[in-house]
Amino acid sequence: MSWSVGPGRARPGAARWGLLAWLVVTALWSRFGPPGFVPLLVIAGLYLLGPLWTAVRYTVDGAGIERRTPFGAKRWPWGGLASFRIDRRLRSAWVVPRGRGAARFLPPVLLLWEPGAEDEAFVQALATRLATHLPGRSER
Repeated sequence: MSWSVGPGRARPGAARWGLLAWLVVTALWSRFGPPGFVPLLVIAGLYLLGPLWTAVRYTVDGAGIERRTPFGAKRWPWGGLASFRIDRRLRSAWVVPRGRGAARFLPPVLLLWEPGAEDEAFVQALATRLATHLPGRSER
């Protein structure tokens, strides 16, 4: 199962509000905050907002999950993943890593999809594929 998401289109509201908030914080910090932190804010903004503004190709197959962007690809094998959650309203799924020390508040695998007429069929196919390999799951 493979699909692509264009930059900013899977969650346009989140992408726009996130960019606006980041610009406001960066502008206020550069004006009133201590000097030298603007490069850190730029890096933090790219890290936090980059996934919302970058074109992505996702592949969920028998080997695991792959996320490919113009900057490279990352693959997570099924053995390193523990559970998933799908949020139909936000058109996103979070896949949580297995093991100790994994950041539960910022999961490494965020799957997004664009709105479309086939949303329900896509979500069902994705949920089935993930549930086949991951025992823990939840949906909303």
